[in-house]
Amino acid sequence: MKCPECEKLGLKSVVYEGTAFSTCVYSQPYYDENGIYYRPDNNKTTTEYKCSNGHSFKIEHGVKDETHL
Repeated sequence: MKCPECEKLGLKSVVYEGTAFSTCVYSQPYYDENGIYYRPDNNKTTTEYKCSNGHSFKIEHGVKDETHL
């Protein structure tokens, strides 16, 4: 991973992972009209990062619907 600000400025840096926060929301699994099982996951994890040049940034990750047969 590279710091987006350093990338813009043409700098090199080391990126340190910081705190990660996750939501905890239940989404009910279901079978669709074709009998396919879905287990939706609407939770998101946000991770904070800081580079050796002092820039801070966050990245949010989410999980999309997962289909299980």
